[in-house]
Amino acid sequence: GVKLEDIQLGAAPIQREESGKFGFVTYFSEKGYGFITENDTKDNVFFHTNNCAQPVKKGNKVSYEKEKSPKGYTAVNIQVIK
Repeated sequence: GVKLEDIQLGAAPIQREESGKFGFVTYFSEKGYGFITENDTKDNVFFHTNNCAQPVKKGNKVSYEKEKSPKGYTAVNIQVIK
């Protein structure tokens, strides 16, 4: 039989990747999303303005954390580095 604690309700748990990533905004759309290119890996990480602590624009240096989503990684907790 199925045990109650084995049943997952809703979305799968969000897996936090290592925190404290750095990169810069290489693309930003008026629609409120864009991409951050990661310094270490040169990967492009998708982000949405909902996950930004303050407004960002193309060329900003940022710190962030990566979350694994169904479509790949998403940047969250984005902070602009002055």
